[in-house]
Amino acid sequence: MFGLNDAFGRVMLSNLKTRNVSLPGAEPYLSVESLPRRFLDTGFASAQALTLRDIRRRCISDEELDRVSRLEMLDETEELDLVLAHYAVSWGTLASGGDWGLKICRQ
Repeated sequence: MFGLNDAFGRVMLSNLKTRNVSLPGAEPYLSVESLPRRFLDTGFASAQALTLRDIRRRCISDEELDRVSRLEMLDETEELDLVLAHYAVSWGTLASGGDWGLKICRQ
């Protein structure tokens, strides 16, 4: 989770706080671009991050999205995109040339 400094993120934090849940590691990482720093600052050669929204858009085929949409009867894709934009998958590689992750997704 990242980007907790915008209006949506503050609501998410407030909801978690009411459940006595804190996210102490999220504060320094305000954007998806800052997430790879977690890896780079600890000696990784390269690092990348993709939001779940980007993964949904770029790594899942349109046919699969349509199929899942029919199963879930999801009619608020804008709200889903807002939520998915605040979560990311990030990874690092110890060897150089770690751009392989982006090759699995449509650009």
